[in-house]
This record gives sequence, structure tokens and C-alpha cells, in this order.
Amino acid sequence: MLTDLTFLEAGKMWWPEPEDDRLRNYERNRLLFEGKHEMVLKEFWDRIEREDEDARKAYAVVLNWFKRTTTLTADLLAGEPPDASAPEDGQQEALDRLLRENELWSKVYQATMDVDVCGTGVFKVRYDDGKGASIDVVPPEIFFVVVDEDDIRHTLYRVLAWTVGEHRDRRLKVEIHSRGEVEYRVYKLVDYQIRDLVEEPEVEATGIDEFLVQPVHGTLTSNQIYGQDGYQDLESIVGEMAARVAQMSKIMDKHSDPNMYGDEGALQQDMGTGEWEVKSSRFFPVSNGGTKPGYVTWDGQLDANFKLLEFLQEQLYILSETSASAFGQFKAGGAESGTALKLRMMPTLAKVGRIRMHMEPVIKRVLWVASLLEVAAGREGAAELDAVTLSWHDGLPEDDEEQTRIAAMQMDAGITSLDMVLRRLYGLEGEELEAEKERIAEQQAPPPAALPADIDFGEE
Repeated sequence: MLTDLTFLEAGKMWWPEPEDDRLRNYERNRLLFEGKHEMVLKEFWDRIEREDEDARKAYAVVLNWFKRTTTLTADLLAGEPPDASAPEDGQQEALDRLLRENELWSKVYQATMDVDVCGTGVFKVRYDDGKGASIDVVPPEIFFVVVDEDDIRHTLYRVLAWTVGEHRDRRLKVEIHSRGEVEYRVYKLVDYQIRDLVEEPEVEATGIDEFLVQPVHGTLTSNQIYGQDGYQDLESIVGEMAARVAQMSKIMDKHSDPNMYGDEGALQQDMGTGEWEVKSSRFFPVSNGGTKPGYVTWDGQLDANFKLLEFLQEQLYILSETSASAFGQFKAGGAESGTALKLRMMPTLAKVGRIRMHMEPVIKRVLWVASLLEVAAGREGAAELDAVTLSWHDGLPEDDEEQTRIAAMQMDAGITSLDMVLRRLYGLEGEELEAEKERIAEQQAPPPAALPADIDFGEE
């Protein structure tokens, strides 16, 4: 835990010792996400082949559940962007422009992946003359929080620090963010030790009383500053699954080309080498009491191994808060209704909802900070976004047939109206809503009654 800025003094090693475990864990998780499991799950990898390096490369199986669970979480949270609205017209236009110019929802997707991989995602807001407010996502590896030693929830500084250059030209660039200003420093770095400042520090006033760096954390306990990642509980299970699959592959390969046995009369000596061998496509007569030729086969009895894999997969679903349905595996073989799918996805939706609970206020704060920067800079069309509303979606496919059936039952029961159904199912409002109601009324109106041709009305 960092409680002051002394970790940036000349003579200190980079990176700060209190942050060592966190940053090494980030490195491990990035490797797992990228599928480089042999560099992290070494104890399981060594079981695949203890002697032959080439064989290990041939039989190693990368089961990258880490990447799959991360992208699943991001897909459900940000794959279907929420509807963002502001109470006033001027605010709505400014909001739409910020969302469009910054491609914010793709950056929310990146931050969601960082939360799952590292436990923390980091947004950074800045103002560019001529371009307006810019919202970016920066790696949590360069993010450091300095807190009050008496209250870790009271943030003093949010620091971004990263290295550039190589060897003798290596430098450490630092941004020290506090409320209302940002200080920029550049240090010389020799053998990962901080030396003197390369240039005089610069201090920039932001014009607003808020941090320009806004982190979003995963699960936090009362004694933690950074969020918990989603990988730590899965490492041993995925490693064991990969080792089991690779060992089964190795065993089956060994017995795919079995050796022959039989009476020695079936052997023929190669006159060139002097070795005895069996020529293929030959007929071997078997005398009484002789040994019938055959192949040495082995009944692998791999059922227990498959049962263990099923058990490990169940534990993986539990600990990763996912299910087979989340990955498109439907045991019944057919499509499920929307309600059934949501029930099976409850653990995953709960996980996504937990991240959304932390993400939503940060998104609103980021938009608010960006709008304040534009207002302070006097940008045309800028407006303070202090009351943004986000309407989220669950990311699951809509079952139109089921939704229509439910809406019809609700209307028959008198607990909803046609207006409400058209708004909920089709998002119609205003003139579009009224026009659709008129079309429905015309279609439902009974046709005019036809008059029989043979009725005598007394006219001649």
C-alpha cells in the first residue's frame, strides 16, 4: 500500500516493492489470457512429458478457458451497449457526441476485460484543443493509488507511471493526478533504479475539482485497494484438465500402432541386415498347438479419466460463475426458451451484474468529468452531464415468440396496455407509436357487412 509519493524519489527501485505482488499477478494473468500457459502452469505442464521436450510440445493442449470466460463477461456487459440519456436536449446532444467521438462502449468492453483479467480497469480523461474531451482506457499495470494511511478509501493521488526507451536511454514517465491538477515528471532509469529528473516537472491545472483518472474495480473487500481478478481460482482446475487431456492423447497415440505377436515361424530374416521381421500381407498357417498371430492391444480403461474431466469441468463452471449454456452447449440438443436460458445463465448474469454495479457509476463519472473539461474550455455545444441515465441490456438473445405470447396474456388479463407493449417490445414513441396504433386498429376493424343481392327494397 502506498501512502505518499516517496516511491518516486531518486534512488528507489522501480517498481515499488509494495506493488510487487499485484504487478506480478497481472503478468501471470496476461500470459494466461494470451494462451501462454506453459509459462504459468509449469507444474502441470511438466506432467505432460518429463523427459522429451519435443513430445511435450506435440501433446500439450491449451485449454484457454481464461480468455473465453473473460470475453463472455465482456460480451454480456458491453456487447449490447446500454441506452444513454440525459434529461435536457442540449445535454442529450453533448452526450451523444461524446459517446460517438470516443467510441465509449468499445472502451467499456476493454475495461471490462481488464477487470476480469487484473481486477481493475482504468479510464483516463483529457482535453485536446480542437478535438474536445478524450476518454481512453489505460493498462492497470501503470496505475498506482496513493491513499491516506488512516483511511484507505480516501485517495490522495492517482499515479500513472511507465517506462520508455531501452538500456542507457531508459526513462520513467510519471503523471501524478490530484483533484484540480496533474503533475508531469520524467526520470532517468538505470538498472531499474530511479535517478535524477530528466527535465523540470510541469504542473497543469485541469480547471475542475475531480480526478482525470477513474478506476473501476472488481470485487473489493474492506481491506483492499485494487479489485480481485477472475483467474486465481481457475488456475489449478484448467491446469489439471490440460494435463489430463494431453496424457490421454499421448496414451492413445502409443497404442494406435500396436506391435504384433505370433509363432516364430512367421518371421523372415532380412539377408541384408540379418534382422528378423514380419512381412505384411502374408499368410501364416497355424499348426496344432502353435500361437495364432495377432496384435498386442491394450484396454485403456479411460472411463475414469473422462469422469474426472467432467467433474473438473463442473467445478470450472461453478468457480467461474458460468454454465454450459453460456458457451452454447445444450445437452437436449434443441434451442431453449428465453426464460429457460436466463435461468441457466443466472450465475453468469449475477457475475456480470456485480461488475455492472461497479462500472455504471464510473462511466457516469467519466462522462461528467469529460463534459466539465469541455465546459471549462468553452467548447461549442458543451453541456455539463450531471444526470446521465443508463439502461442496460442483459446481452442475451431476445425470444420474440415468448415475449409476444407473454404480452398477449398480459393484455388479455388487463394488466398492461397496447401502448406499453409497443414501447417495450419495439421501442416506439411519439408519432411512430400513434401511427402503429392506427394501423393495428384498421387491421382489427371488422369488414363492412355485405348486403344480399336478392333483397327486394320495393323499388321498381
